[in-house]
Amino acid sequence: MTDTGPRDLLSLIVRRGDVLRTIDSPGMDKRDIVSQLNVSRSTVDRAVRELESAELIERTDNVFRRTLAGELALDAYETFEEQLSAISASCSALRPLPPETEIDSALLVDADVISATIHEPHQPIAKLCELCESARWVHLVLPAVFPQILDSIVDAAQSEQLRADLVITQPVLQRLLSTDKSKLTTLTESEYVTIRQTELSQQYVPLIIENDSRTIGGLLIVETNGASALILNEDPDAVTRVSNKLRKYLESAEPIKSHH
Repeated sequence: MTDTGPRDLLSLIVRRGDVLRTIDSPGMDKRDIVSQLNVSRSTVDRAVRELESAELIERTDNVFRRTLAGELALDAYETFEEQLSAISASCSALRPLPPETEIDSALLVDADVISATIHEPHQPIAKLCELCESARWVHLVLPAVFPQILDSIVDAAQSEQLRADLVITQPVLQRLLSTDKSKLTTLTESEYVTIRQTELSQQYVPLIIENDSRTIGGLLIVETNGASALILNEDPDAVTRVSNKLRKYLESAEPIKSHH
């Protein structure tokens, strides 16, 4: 046995992960591993020797199997690799956020990322409007005034097709009072909408979209010139994480009274 530290273990799995993955629970001999991976016998010999030394695999009657440590290490590595791949795919969307921003990388795994581009700067908001129009319930934090979203919610609520929980920031409230008071009145008086005000203000905000077939969790990333990205994830664990973040806004928010 070799005393393998975490960095050495990671390096070993990066180099020999194909062999470790190939050796399944029933076990395989070297000839089967060579055939499965289409590599040389010498490559498999070296890989098996290193993996066995680290106690990630064990040999019984010339058949190799993953050990419990091998199973756990492979699972941890694949989770790590999956999250790194998700971060890599989300780099452009995350670029506006400062390094200290608290975003769980698990939210990015298997997520759909809709980014604003030079030619289609309104893609994130257009997608969010599309989701709102087909939803039966939305839970949304608005750090800026997005007329398209508000119009979608007002229209759907007035036709009794949608319930909405909205949290808006103080600047959004003041903007609505000064430029679109009638829309604010409609929202505050609707029995299908609850609207609250929060002192919290961040460059990214959580949202939950529910319809009859699925629930989507998401993050809306906002810059001074509008929404730069929308990250959407249907995984139940991701939805739960977004819900927890949304709860912080709801707990800090105060109901907005009707404005006539």
